[in-house]
Amino acid sequence: RSTERPPPNDCRAMRILFGSDFHGTIFQIVSFFNAVRYIRADLVLLGGDYLPRRGHGKRGSDHDWLVSCIDFFHNIWIPHLNALSCPAILILGNADFAALIPAFREELAKISRPDRPIRLLINERVVLPSAHPGPTCPDLEITGMSYVPMMGHHLKDWQALDLPTTDVDIPTSEYPPPNTTFEAVTQRHAVVAPPSSRRGPPAVFTAADLDGGVVSVREGSQYQIVGVTRYREACLAQGRVIESTLAAIFKSPVEGAPPSAAAPLRLWVSHAPARGLLDFSRHGGPVGSVALRRAIPA
Repeated sequence: RSTERPPPNDCRAMRILFGSDFHGTIFQIVSFFNAVRYIRADLVLLGGDYLPRRGHGKRGSDHDWLVSCIDFFHNIWIPHLNALSCPAILILGNADFAALIPAFREELAKISRPDRPIRLLINERVVLPSAHPGPTCPDLEITGMSYVPMMGHHLKDWQALDLPTTDVDIPTSEYPPPNTTFEAVTQRHAVVAPPSSRRGPPAVFTAADLDGGVVSVREGSQYQIVGVTRYREACLAQGRVIESTLAAIFKSPVEGAPPSAAAPLRLWVSHAPARGLLDFSRHGGPVGSVALRRAIPA
């Protein structure tokens, strides 16, 4: 731990702490925010998957479960975020339900301040103005991307097509061909996971073991999780394609103050890694996004 701080007008040595995939583990959440204080972070970036897993066989309605997610965010995450002395940018992960966005944003709006913004980015970018504008301390332009390429997980709100069609850079054995359902893809590319006992050979799960995917919806004050089939076709119809979403982000005006004289420092916060950059799952297969890798300037 360094006891020396860079000059207040030099942001090139700023300390950024990134965390993701907490999945409701309170020990990890507390440890993360202890680290924020320990290193005296200048910026906190959170990459999603904030809530406990529901798991299989849990009782109670979808509405009650999703309301319990809001309570967890309010009771566990909000106090830690409110105690921050630096800005924080959050995105949602593939395990975070989209139906909860209004409640999350309402909670964050209560604790965000102009001098210490705390923002949830939903596939968008924002500029955080520099406290000391100049060549050595530029504005921060932050792009947040929650979509992840379709893979062998239970499908959720943030699973999307990486590219609209099969691409020469992606072997067809690793990418769902057109006009196929998620069930067919899962049967063709079985999900291999270690057994719960962690002993013996891996267990193989196919479509018969999965629920065909879940997506959350909000009707007024009620929340519901619904099944999804023919997911590829649904993604195309709804524009849930990472490549086109990234293009739309950069065609839209950047939210925030006008850039300072210096070019902004650009940061990317993505739940899925760029393909080829530390993107191998525990099963050994690549899970990164080709579209994201192409979009990030060299």
